[in-house]
Amino acid sequence: MKIYKTKYEYFFPILLGILWFFTPRLNISGQFYCLLAIIFAFYFFPVRVILTGKNKALSTKHKIFDTILSCLFALLINLSIVLFYLPEFQLIRYTAGIIRILLLIAFFYFAIFAEEYDGENSILCILFVFFTS
Repeated sequence: MKIYKTKYEYFFPILLGILWFFTPRLNISGQFYCLLAIIFAFYFFPVRVILTGKNKALSTKHKIFDTILSCLFALLINLSIVLFYLPEFQLIRYTAGIIRILLLIAFFYFAIFAEEYDGENSILCILFVFFTS
């Protein structure tokens, strides 16, 4: 039963990746990217976690993985805001790289070992890895 999932979740990392690329090139205000990224990060951390927790059809293991992945997605989006304004800050760049590696590990876990998952988290993991690189 997929009550808490939306079909728009897949467009969030794609839209952020496109905005990351075109904002400096088309002289779009950086505050627009920042505002949109904050809204998406707010969706992934508290809103998605609360909706996942209220879904009675999911197992506890599924809820824990969804919560961890939602936190990683929100953290990666927030780090992208910092990197947008401070691109030379290497510590944030390395931290974002570590989060991307964790998302790749989660993707391979979903692809190989977890049959009970529907594939939505694995698609989001790959989209976040590629569009926030």
